[in-house]
Amino acid sequence: FDPTDPYTPLGEMPAGEQGSHALVLAGERGVLIRTPEVGPEVVLDGFQTSRTIKLEIEASGKANGRFVEKSIGRNAVEKRVKLKRLEKTAFVDDIQKRMTQALPFTELSNLQTSDLEERFEVAFDFSSPTVTTPIDNRLLLFKPALFEMDVPLPKLTETRLTPLMISATSYLETVEVTIPENFRVDELPEPFTVSHPLGSFSVECRVEGRRIVCLRSMRMGAAIVAPAEYPALLGFIGSVMAAESAMVTLVRKG
Repeated sequence: FDPTDPYTPLGEMPAGEQGSHALVLAGERGVLIRTPEVGPEVVLDGFQTSRTIKLEIEASGKANGRFVEKSIGRNAVEKRVKLKRLEKTAFVDDIQKRMTQALPFTELSNLQTSDLEERFEVAFDFSSPTVTTPIDNRLLLFKPALFEMDVPLPKLTETRLTPLMISATSYLETVEVTIPENFRVDELPEPFTVSHPLGSFSVECRVEGRRIVCLRSMRMGAAIVAPAEYPALLGFIGSVMAAESAMVTLVRKG
């Protein structure tokens, strides 16, 4: 492997070289070994990526929030590479693009990054007029899953003829939403958990006064999925995507 990789901290191994073969040069004692591979158990606060979103919704439906994401391991390396290869403005533009794909007309401000070798953090403020969907000036609907999870899943197709390589990852997201004083919670998504031999996903929302707190998490182990096992994986990911579309309903008081 390349020990001069400028993006991987001392003590870690580049993601593309994990789980590969290496020849130990030790004369007659030389041996072919498999390099270590970071699993989802190597974590920060219990997960490789931990994201917190705090959001306040106005009665008009507009929302203002704060986004903080911390990563270690492979997830941190990918962000570190992107930041160092792009100009800061291009890095911000890339995040802005991904945010507006999820929530059109979203504006970012006060973006900051922190790189502490083994940990990478990005934080910013945002505002959006499209977080909620107002109905008849009485209801406000919104998805707690505001943005895509930071999970390195490959693009999936309906069928597959060759094996699929899955990387180990673990992700936790906490969304805290403060609702308008003149609204109350009418409906929350049902708690949902789904498991697969390679991993698991769960989401749960609860009400705490004027706040709605939603937790979603996902863990995936590294594996090579054979074509015969692919339909089960496709069903697992499909269940996750369906849960991502669940809505919260707020109703105006009185």
